[in-house]
Amino acid sequence: MMRKLGVIAAAASLAACGAKAGTLSPTFVGLWAADTAACQDAESDARLDVTANRLVFYEWGGDVTGIRRSTQSVTHIELDWWDVSDTDQNDVPIIRQKKAEMSVSSDRSALTLKIDVEAPQTYVRCTRNRL
Repeated sequence: MMRKLGVIAAAASLAACGAKAGTLSPTFVGLWAADTAACQDAESDARLDVTANRLVFYEWGGDVTGIRRSTQSVTHIELDWWDVSDTDQNDVPIIRQKKAEMSVSSDRSALTLKIDVEAPQTYVRCTRNRL
């Protein structure tokens, strides 16, 4: 009986560890913007900050909950998406599940992102320090 409980506890621990979605490739990580001018403007709503497990735009973003690479150049991600304009009665952002596709150009200077059914958007990599 004690051995069985130990096995169940170990399985529960492994399941909890497996709940982590993983991380985005370092190729995606960084500050991106619609153009180089937006890279220089800390208040620009055309900037995208990508970390290993999150996408953050001006007033919206998403936490990565799943990652699947379908080809060497395209990565499919699942997101817990939030938007400051989509809130409940207490002004707390409502979390919605969204799917996205990401790819980076061969020279790593451009990121293309398609979220759900929206048209793909392309961003340039910001090469200066973050503002």
